[in-house]
Amino acid sequence: MVKASTSPKVPQVTLAYAKMLLLKGHNQQAFELLISNQTLRYHDVTFGLAIELGNLDYMLSTIKQRSSEADLANFIALLQAVYFDELPIEELDKHRSLFSAQRISYFQVKPAQSCKRTITFLATTIDDIERLSNRLTALSDHPITQVVCPVEVRYLPISWLDCQANSGEPIMCDEQVFNAFTKLVNTDYLGVLLPEGGANVHGGILYLDREDSAEVIAHELGHLAGFIDEYPLRENHLACQQANQVIGRNVVTLSLDNNSTREQLLQLLPWRAQIKETTPLFTVFDGERKVGTPISHQAEVGIFLSETCQKNALINAYKPIKKPNFMRYFELPMPEPYIEMLDEMIKEPASHTFFQPGFRNNLN
Repeated sequence: MVKASTSPKVPQVTLAYAKMLLLKGHNQQAFELLISNQTLRYHDVTFGLAIELGNLDYMLSTIKQRSSEADLANFIALLQAVYFDELPIEELDKHRSLFSAQRISYFQVKPAQSCKRTITFLATTIDDIERLSNRLTALSDHPITQVVCPVEVRYLPISWLDCQANSGEPIMCDEQVFNAFTKLVNTDYLGVLLPEGGANVHGGILYLDREDSAEVIAHELGHLAGFIDEYPLRENHLACQQANQVIGRNVVTLSLDNNSTREQLLQLLPWRAQIKETTPLFTVFDGERKVGTPISHQAEVGIFLSETCQKNALINAYKPIKKPNFMRYFELPMPEPYIEMLDEMIKEPASHTFFQPGFRNNLN
């Protein structure tokens, strides 16, 4: 008689099937399968899934069940990378003597003295903690991160969010969930990384798609610092409704028939300190004076047409330099005149008026 197969293979099959479910995105189904198996109930894969799903009850019961330091190390290390608004820290403290785990590797830096604003980033899957950390590390020498400074990456289960995040469309979330973070973080802004959706900034919260590059992050941080897009904004965008307005550190709007004097025009330009006395701000064409630094001085800081408001036929937008830069194309660097603007932010408190309000202002 052939003996029936013994049970040790069953957990292996169950684990393999659960991993297949994970590959298809069926996380909750995989979790329920794993906890139904006594051998796999407290497996590290199961615990990782509980974090993905935000299942606090399971995590606390696991910590109580696993009494050995070796078993607890991975679980606690993962928990230490998490900001849960309801996580009962006192429950963890009761078990702290059972382990001496190191924190898992994720981005955390002390803000530089030059920082005027700081931002905490939230990854919505465990894998994205490392992905986002790597991209922020790649930006450590970028000029924008010396003023708007990323200080850490934490985890927030995507199941706790209510977002519309479709490929190619701006990410939009019910932002009241972030009320919990007003006391849990000390930073001015939040950044949220989702599996897909269009990057944008809203109410002091920076939204990203997991495929967004470090250069895209730098561009979005530029918005928090007060820089506006130099590519065409959508029709009827609020920034392009009025002439003679400063709509960003790098862009102003003027009427088509603007007849300002040089002195009046300079007073409007946030970058006026960088304009030489010898740099023209007007071009004469067919005997008619037009706003705009002529081609002969296009390598200098002056006033040049920007594409920002080109969908509004009644006004023009202008920027400091002729060449496109990181506010027009993500992959381009921040130009020297814009870096000088950052230096001004560090030295002159008056320039802080351009920073976007922090996320707490949006939630109040």
